Amino acid sequence: MAGEGRKKGMGRGERREWGGEKEGDGEWRKKGMGRGERRGWGGEKEGDGEGRKKGMGRGERRGWGGEKEGNGEGRKKGMGRGERRGWGGEKEGDGEGRKKGMGRGERRGWGGEKEGDGEGRKKGMGRGERREWGGEKEGNGEGRKKGMGRGERREWGGEKEGNGEGRKKGMGRGERRGWGGEKEGNGEGRKKGMGRGERREWGGEKEGDGEGRKKGMGRGERREWGGEKEGNGEGRKKGMGRGERREWGGEKEGNGEGRKKGMGRGERREWGGEKEGDGEGRKKGMGRGERRGWGGEKEGDGEGRKKGMGRGERRGWGGEKEGNGEGRKKGMGRGERRGWGGEKEGDGEGRKKGMGRGERRGWGGEKEGDGEGRKKGMGRGERREWGGEKEGNGEGRKKGMGRGERREWGGEKEGNGEGRKKGMGRGERREWGGEKEGDGEGRKKGMGRGERREWGGEKEGDGEGRKKGMERLGKRGNVMEVGGVGERQEEEGRKVADVSQLADKNEEGLTNNHECGFISNQKKARKAA
Repeated sequence: MAGEGRKKGMGRGERREWGGEKEGDGEWRKKGMGRGERRGWGGEKEGDGEGRKKGMGRGERRGWGGEKEGNGEGRKKGMGRGERRGWGGEKEGDGEGRKKGMGRGERRGWGGEKEGDGEGRKKGMGRGERREWGGEKEGNGEGRKKGMGRGERREWGGEKEGNGEGRKKGMGRGERRGWGGEKEGNGEGRKKGMGRGERREWGGEKEGDGEGRKKGMGRGERREWGGEKEGNGEGRKKGMGRGERREWGGEKEGNGEGRKKGMGRGERREWGGEKEGDGEGRKKGMGRGERRGWGGEKEGDGEGRKKGMGRGERRGWGGEKEGNGEGRKKGMGRGERRGWGGEKEGDGEGRKKGMGRGERRGWGGEKEGDGEGRKKGMGRGERREWGGEKEGNGEGRKKGMGRGERREWGGEKEGNGEGRKKGMGRGERREWGGEKEGDGEGRKKGMGRGERREWGGEKEGDGEGRKKGMERLGKRGNVMEVGGVGERQEEEGRKVADVSQLADKNEEGLTNNHECGFISNQKKARKAA
């Protein structure tokens, strides 16, 4: 399975696979990384691990094998050299890395250092609040989010308060405990707007079990997966009323993944084939009847249609011709989003804007992308099915989570994958199966041919695509460093100016920043050669 793919600004060759290629392996590079800073988890010299965030210098972001500096998930904006080392117990900056506002020594590793161990502290945490998963007094686990107080974020061993993944904004003390069955707040944690006790553990407590509630849910609407009356399953989205989001056992209304904004009561029923609104629910702009159930109705089955879909484009999981599965996002063409029964293309949760055909299949055992589907920002394959696949099982990641950090709870070795953010170069984020370059979730809108291949090894242009605003050559000129401008331009089918002519232009006083950077990179490449 390929990784999450490249985001806006990636250059060629920067996104390879986790098998130890020379450069750009592992999870991804963040904005501002140079070539070679982001290699794989096999212990290369520099840039291993999850990758560097904005502002890191070369060598600060190495791998999980115990290098001197910059190991682990990587540093966030504002970290100094040496503050972000690896999970092997270095002095400072180990683990996932520090967020904005952390001081030196606050962000150490998972080996039991004094302060700041684990995934790292978020904005607003004080010293000592973010320790390690070995049971220290305060701040263990994934770390606290903005607004948490001291002691609210402890370890997964069952301490009194704040265990597990950590609390989100607005949680009170004790609402976010650990996975050992404490009274309140167990599991992955509560989202914004949840009340105390709504987010317990997956062992069947009264309220708030499972993945947790989304914004706007009331108490008891989000219970456990054992069949309670209301709010079971993945939880309700914004705008759902009580009882609309029940369990997957066939209640009258609101079953399945839940309704999106704009659905009326009864439109979001259960996966047993009711007349309307079955499956994951309708998105904004759907009419009644367009969003039916997974039993093969005529229209609107599966997770539902996103804005801009036409009638019939979003059918059910029973193998209809078009639009099955979770539904299409804006910009998908007819037939790109079929069902979870193994159709040719587009099964599963569906493609996001700009994705190519066949990248998102279904739960029936197809090659890729099984499970409940990905949320915004999730990498491909991170959210497979709950039957124990190799990677990405369990609840899945929310926006900003690292790939594989949320695998299945069966004890996999390590949380691979978050993917690169803005500014990645091509090839830095390949696929986990060893393809040559650019595999994974794909390119965002505006990518050129060949920059974003497909997860099955096709030659070019597949995947999710680049985000809006990418320049053909990559914001940082990484493209030129990988294959040479000539090779890259020919793939695009464009004429290439002679490098010497470009250099002459520059000497004549050319001031365009992009061209100057382009030329500068060419000079560097020639010197290196």
